[in-house]
Amino acid sequence: LKEKVTDSVGTLPFIVVVNKCDLHDEWEITSDDITDLRARQCDVILTSAKTNVGVDECFSQLAQKIFEIA
Repeated sequence: LKEKVTDSVGTLPFIVVVNKCDLHDEWEITSDDITDLRARQCDVILTSAKTNVGVDECFSQLAQKIFEIA
């Protein structure tokens, strides 16, 4: 996915956000999928809007990435 975006529009800040980490048993994505994404140098952040897990980290990391390419 990251390569397709880069090929289409150039380099952009890119973070995969997996929401509802409090409902891990209901995910359609597996832990192996997340590990594979990370092995491909994708930033993956697990979040939960309900419990506020990872939300601040997600926005902070995205802001840092934008700052780095600006």
